[in-house]
Amino acid sequence: CRSTQNVEKEIRNIIPDADVHVKKLDLSSTKSVRAFADEIKSSFEVIDILINNAGMLTDKKKETEDGFELTIATNYICHALLNHLLLDLVKRAGQLRSDCSRIILVSDLAAADKRIASDFCNPRSDNKSYDINFGVQSMDNQYPKSKLAQIMYGKHLAKLLEEEKCNTIVASCHPGFVRTDAVQGFDPGFKRNMFIYTGYVVGKTALQGAQTALHLATSRFDELNVKKANGKLFSDCRTQEQCIFWSLMPKYIEDPVACKNVWDETMKMLNL
Repeated sequence: CRSTQNVEKEIRNIIPDADVHVKKLDLSSTKSVRAFADEIKSSFEVIDILINNAGMLTDKKKETEDGFELTIATNYICHALLNHLLLDLVKRAGQLRSDCSRIILVSDLAAADKRIASDFCNPRSDNKSYDINFGVQSMDNQYPKSKLAQIMYGKHLAKLLEEEKCNTIVASCHPGFVRTDAVQGFDPGFKRNMFIYTGYVVGKTALQGAQTALHLATSRFDELNVKKANGKLFSDCRTQEQCIFWSLMPKYIEDPVACKNVWDETMKMLNL
């Protein structure tokens, strides 16, 4: 949500007995993320499910207080920091339960733009690794670039957790074209109106858009299904192999070297 005001009341109106803790978090600010993570770690011993859901679009180039471009910071960089700071609690939850704990990355098939992928992942002269470009070529590219980075980061994190034999999975999901206020970053005008109008004509409601994330959050995964889910992209509650759009995704998503290079560049930007 964009504001913490009345959130607890609204949830209790739907589920009166819900155990609700509302915390403020600005996912464009590493300072806010660190303060939030400290508060969570002082209050809770485990995290069963961590969903990365913040997202925004804008056609104006802005820098955050950390010097990151705003879209990349909000949609990706600060999520990666949040996961890093809370990862021990997520892994601990997996150790204490038979079902796996999980990190769910709400991504987008906008990442399928191969031209943006080629700008984002530049092969080095050795043709064995990549330079990762978070820079701004065009503001129209920043949202899909942030979502591509998120999926590739998630694949490498999933690989690391599997190598550690953690009972924790990482999965990305495409919610669909959802009617939200994510386009408030656009100035009033044709582009913003087009997104809003299209959303009401063919878009999903917020509840409909949340179904795949809820599917990943609530499904029980046995040992076989964990391997099928870990590091994968889901859409309409189906795995990437069952999604007709998967063939459109850039090859870099399945390249472990490229995914590791995204991870390494992200950790470098965050001084981790």
